[in-house]
Amino acid sequence: MTEFLSDLTRHAFLQYALLTGVLAGIACGIVGTYVVTRRIASVAGAIAHSILGGMGAARYCQVVLDWQWFHPLIGAVLAAIISAVIISWVRIAAQEREDTVIGAVWAIGMAVGLLFIFRTPGYNEDLMSYLFGSILMVTPEDLWLIGGLDALVVVLGLAFYNKFLAVCFDEEFTRIRGIRVEVYHTLLLCLTALTVVLLVTVVGIVMGSDSDWPVMSAAAQACAEFGVSVLSGARGRGYGARLFDRAMMHARNEGVSLMFVHVLSENTAMLKIARNAGATVERDGSESQACLRMPPATLDSRMTEIVEEHLAQTDYRLKLQAKQFWSFLADVQDIRQGAREAQQKLPM
Repeated sequence: MTEFLSDLTRHAFLQYALLTGVLAGIACGIVGTYVVTRRIASVAGAIAHSILGGMGAARYCQVVLDWQWFHPLIGAVLAAIISAVIISWVRIAAQEREDTVIGAVWAIGMAVGLLFIFRTPGYNEDLMSYLFGSILMVTPEDLWLIGGLDALVVVLGLAFYNKFLAVCFDEEFTRIRGIRVEVYHTLLLCLTALTVVLLVTVVGIVMGSDSDWPVMSAAAQACAEFGVSVLSGARGRGYGARLFDRAMMHARNEGVSLMFVHVLSENTAMLKIARNAGATVERDGSESQACLRMPPATLDSRMTEIVEEHLAQTDYRLKLQAKQFWSFLADVQDIRQGAREAQQKLPM
């Protein structure tokens, strides 16, 4: 470690590599959570492979057309954005599943990239650096582009945080609230595209589609969201609080460390339940979000859940049998009443 820190102060390429990794990590941390929650990791994979077409076209223009300003990363950004818009258009305008276009974007992007690289004159076109990345070969120009992309991802991610959160967790509710889901879904895909471009510099196209999402998926396993709706006639009886306590116990024993509650600000009953449980509530206009940090599971919590589960099942069966018994008695009473009425109607 000491030797690395010593080399870091002497070699510029190590400084560029470290800064590139930090910048890419920031964008991946922001967008990766949305990708896993929205379940669009396959879309990210298609975008990752399609940017080879943009990078190959940019390098071809640099060599053949002498467009020195057309950096391969610029071509990658253009190809990624175009791919994201096409995938979103197929889902929104054509009313088709994203799966129908993912394979096409994936294959066409790779094919176009290989074609341009093959047609580029010279023998210095290193396809391996495009496919597998080369973080130690990052130049100051690359670093400026990466920094700009990273800043754009961070600004958009923070500016539209609540909208992205609503779209990822409950698309129908978001649409009912009057938010244009299609616009923010497309914007989210574009942010994913920019993040993939950042990853290409670090780990390349092949690994860029798979390197970030498994980490975010593992992190997502430690989070959960609670949602409940109690009928108006059954409110005020403590059902919501008891359901919340039950959900907390189960989530805790399943390894969940954070529980979120996303509700309208006017839902004071649910917010009160969350506050009483120790959650931190943040309000943003007409919407509020509560975050509750869960303690780790213990033997006591696991045994408590098992006992409560068995007691609840026993209570339910007893009540069900009692209901069936009283229903049977009611049917017997109806039959006896019908028999009496029939006897009274018979002629003497």
